[in-house]
Amino acid sequence: TLSSSLKNIIIRNTRLSLNNLLAVSPALQGGLDLLRLCHCGLADRHVNVLSDLWVMDNMAPSTLDFSGNRNITAASGQTLSRVIKSSESFSLSNTSIGDNGIVALFQTYHEFPFRHKMVPNLQMLNLEATNLTDTACKTLMLVLQGQEYSVNQLNLNRNHIGNKGLNLLLRGLKGNTC
Repeated sequence: TLSSSLKNIIIRNTRLSLNNLLAVSPALQGGLDLLRLCHCGLADRHVNVLSDLWVMDNMAPSTLDFSGNRNITAASGQTLSRVIKSSESFSLSNTSIGDNGIVALFQTYHEFPFRHKMVPNLQMLNLEATNLTDTACKTLMLVLQGQEYSVNQLNLNRNHIGNKGLNLLLRGLKGNTC
């Protein structure tokens, strides 16, 4: 049953089939504040289903954590761009999102604005161990420079970022007030 008082859902180390996800989908809509699905065997098709749910009611949880789902790839970048604008905390650590996924995540977010939150709230972005290189740093530089997000925590540990990428990130921090 749908519970309007349910605010947090945390599932770890439990394989979720697409049918399982669809069965609990009413609980994933509405006023959910936190959704943490870590090491659940999620793939791009799971992300598509979740994103479609949140786009339908114009509400995504303010905290989204998909850490440890290695089958989330670059193909999910554009899909997730539809919901990242309404998130305050967003984690894709230990996924396979990669450079192309990060580019898609931030370059297409304007196409799917959420009506209920006009001001983007993204404050924490965890991209630890997501196979990022200097290529993703150009997009992240623009995120840090722009007014679209107010990121004040960015985790890029255990990636493949070199001096060129680091210099891009430092350029992004110039003038950043967050």
